[in-house]
Amino acid sequence: MKFNSFIMILSVAGAFADSTYQERREEYDEICPEKRGQEEEISPGLTVSYMCGRIGYYRKPALEGFDTPGECADECAATSDCKWSSWDRSNAKCWLSGRFQQRTRRGAIQMIIVENKSDPEPEPEPEPEPEPSCEDICDDCATKVKRCNCNDDRVNCGYTDKAQFTNNGKKYTAHCDKLDDYGGATLKHLIADSVEACVDACSEYPNNKCKRAIWSSSAAGGGRTGCWLRGWNNVPCNPQIDSSAFSSAHVHDDKCPK
Repeated sequence: MKFNSFIMILSVAGAFADSTYQERREEYDEICPEKRGQEEEISPGLTVSYMCGRIGYYRKPALEGFDTPGECADECAATSDCKWSSWDRSNAKCWLSGRFQQRTRRGAIQMIIVENKSDPEPEPEPEPEPEPSCEDICDDCATKVKRCNCNDDRVNCGYTDKAQFTNNGKKYTAHCDKLDDYGGATLKHLIADSVEACVDACSEYPNNKCKRAIWSSSAAGGGRTGCWLRGWNNVPCNPQIDSSAFSSAHVHDDKCPK
């Protein structure tokens, strides 16, 4: 009697094992071969790509008791650094891996995570600090080019074109990239440390004879420059001839009051 009971238990266990294997086989058949290479969202936010008859590289022991490939993929999605999972229908085992390497195994499915929206969102990168403007660097960038080292559209020749300013008690108007008397008579030629220093020299010239300070436009960024101090030389108050090389500042006086 006891022997017959034992045989019955073995028969029930075998039938149960056959039943669960058949269910796993059906799970496998739903995916392979039709979905080979395809992507599928198997749970909310988790999308995988299938490889049939393949198992991924693994070092750690297999996890047991996974009756469906989806359970194996979910385990991978919840595991840090896991990118690929492999499920075997014959033994309900699941392997997790962070490396992509394959070997052939009949009845296995490899699932590659394509998207996992359950992953934490990366921290946003901080926005870069804005570059300081000329106004932030100094109070009067137009007349302090050397100190500010400004060279933008607003200070295109050391001063803003047509800007009126005062230097050492004298009033001037700046004229960018214009010069009417190339090679004209010069009171003094010097090398100035900056555009402003060139205008300083004109303001300090004896007996108010200097009416125009002329400099190289390339010095607008704050470099040293050739500086030519001249009288009016019969040129108009507002120069007319375009020049890509020279700019100037004209004194306000009886000839050119403003």
